[in-house]
This record gives sequence, structure tokens and C-alpha cells, in this order.
Amino acid sequence: MKRFQALLLLAMAVMLTVCGVKLIQGQRVLTQTEAETDIRVKTAVIDEIDEYGFNLGTDITHSEYISEEIKATPSIKGNTLSFKGTIQKKEFHISGKFITTNENGNLLLFDGSDKSSRYNVVYLSIERALDETGLFFRDYQRSNPDFKSMMKVILNPVDTKTLIIIEAFSTDDLVFTYKSNNAVTYDSDKANTLQSWFAHFYSPVASINEEVPTPKMVSDYSVLVHDRTYNYYGSTIREGIDDEQTTGNAFFDRDRTDPCCMGKLSALSLLRLAAGFGHSR
Repeated sequence: MKRFQALLLLAMAVMLTVCGVKLIQGQRVLTQTEAETDIRVKTAVIDEIDEYGFNLGTDITHSEYISEEIKATPSIKGNTLSFKGTIQKKEFHISGKFITTNENGNLLLFDGSDKSSRYNVVYLSIERALDETGLFFRDYQRSNPDFKSMMKVILNPVDTKTLIIIEAFSTDDLVFTYKSNNAVTYDSDKANTLQSWFAHFYSPVASINEEVPTPKMVSDYSVLVHDRTYNYYGSTIREGIDDEQTTGNAFFDRDRTDPCCMGKLSALSLLRLAAGFGHSR
């Protein structure tokens, strides 16, 4: 009988391994291919973002925001990223479809929504190159170098200035896995909009407006450049935006590739707010 029970337990263990299920802190974590992976979910609650985002720091500078009360389980199925769990004993279910990568392909950005309508989904992503991206749990990530990627969601309870940050770290390269199973594209405008979520919650700490003339071949035309600097996870990040200003019948094709204009266009294009681009440490 004991031999039979041992064989039965062994068979069950093999079945769980084949199915790719691993229990972590009582949660079932799913990935794109249902492969076994190690996920650690970390959560923080910033009760109220101040006017200039000075309290959007990290677990080093603002450890008081770390929360153990939030339970969250991430999953990736098809082109959808989801988070399920409880916040203050109330269930939430966030899901979103893939929209675009960032410029260097290290971020996968999603447009998310909350089925309960209690939360605004501020930001939803899968990220790698963690040393170069914005993290609240920076100290935790540096202390655990085996983590290669993360799934992330930032929630804003409706009618508040509170931010709930959930960062789910993985020992697998989830960006690579996702790209191997789904078609991905890059749309610069959508990427910039999704990544500059912070601009909707607090004011820049510095702002510069400057009018820049275009090459002489394009008459009566200038560009008004807005360069803003925001606090961002204990560092700063720059957002540059160019506005077309025309008079008469002058017309400027933003996508033109004439050699005389390429340098000017590059200098005036929206700064890429991405892992490895546009922020200083």
C-alpha cells in the first residue's frame, strides 16, 4: 500500500510539472505557454501623489508605502495581460489587450480596464532590462538579480489621487516569450501616450518652451518645443513635445526623409520615454 501511495504521489507531481503549474504563496501563476516560472508579486500604495510627484519614489526612499494587504495574481493568455486579486478585501480583475512595444522593444504596453469599475488602469505592461526601467521596488530587484522581467500594473482608485503599484517579477524573459507567441508592432504616438502616464497625475518640476525655425526651404514655419522634466521613481524623466506653427500656405510633412531635414526632425521628435531612453539616474 505504501509503495502504491508513493507511486501515486510521484505520478501527480509529474502531471503538475507537465502542465506547467507552480504554486507560489498559494497562488497559481500562468504564463503565455503555461511553462513553469517563478513569480514574486510586490505591492505598494501611495495614498496621495503630491503636486510634483516627489513621493513617487522607490522602496529605498519610501518603504512606508509597501503593502502586504494586496493579493494579486498575474496571467498572460494570448495577447491579453491580466491581474486578479483583492484590495481591502474587495476583488479586482484587470485585463488589457496589447497595444504597442516601446522604441527598443523592451516594453510591451497594454490598454487595461477594471471589470469592477472601481479603478482606473493607469499603466499596464510587461517589461525586461529591469536595470533601465522605472521601478518602485528597485532595491528588491537589485537584491534579486535572477529576475529577468516583470508584469506591472498601476491602479488609481476612482475619484482619488492614490496610486497602487503592483510589480510581479519573473525569472523568465516574459517579453521574449510573448514575442515568440504573438505579433507585436511599434507605434510611437501610442507608446509615448501610454508611457507618459505620470503627466496626468502631477506637474513637471521644470518646463521650457522654445520656438525653433525650420530649414529655409520651408517658409513661414516654425516649431514650438515644450520640454518638461518630471519626477519619476526617485529620479527625473524628460518629456519633449513639438507643436507645428504655420502661417500662409506652408506645409510640413512630419514624415519627410529629406537629408536636409532629418537632423532637425530627430532633434524635435518626442523623446522616447522608455527603458533605456529619456531618464537619468
